[in-house]
Amino acid sequence: IAKLVDHLAEIKDKIDPRSVLMKVFFDSKNREIADALKDYPDPQIYNKLIIVDPVHLSYYREVFEE
Repeated sequence: IAKLVDHLAEIKDKIDPRSVLMKVFFDSKNREIADALKDYPDPQIYNKLIIVDPVHLSYYREVFEE
């Protein structure tokens, strides 16, 4: 999951921000992704997650700031 987030952050500028696929993916998986990465050793994963999915920022903050 961390590799996916890393890769998406790297190619963010090449992804259409209106991409239905990205929206559907993060709408359905944002909680699972955040819960899986909550204790990830690299704190930058949070910043990368915000870059690729800013829509769910409030949930990511809630999970990562516990």
